[in-house]
Amino acid sequence: MDKTIRETQQYATQCEKQFKESMNKTGYKTLFTFYNDLSVAEYTSDENGIKETVQRITKEWLQNIKAITEFVISLNFKMWELYHQGNIRLSQLYARMYHLVFAKVEVTYNTNRRNYRTSIPPSTKRWYRKICYITCLTV
Repeated sequence: MDKTIRETQQYATQCEKQFKESMNKTGYKTLFTFYNDLSVAEYTSDENGIKETVQRITKEWLQNIKAITEFVISLNFKMWELYHQGNIRLSQLYARMYHLVFAKVEVTYNTNRRNYRTSIPPSTKRWYRKICYITCLTV
């Protein structure tokens, strides 16, 4: 794709602004730029570029519960944003990526909805609750 740097930056900045506004409504203040990273990948490349970005971020940030929480939330918001824009193909891609990363989070932190109340350390439980609350999952 022949996208200029300026167009890419404008698109990513607009997406990031909307994401931050949505997050502020939930009471969450963003700490990372994952939504921006996903927007750049989405604007400048094909589905493989998005998959590579998701894999890179997951690999680099999986051990940081705050970062990976925000990343999972970003994937969920991307999925719904594209769905509402009518881009079902990319929405479905983000849905698959969301479920894959969320599953890795559950394995990494030994969390899932079945053992949530009993075996998760309090600090991890707080961030897991944020994922579930903000992405409208039932715990």
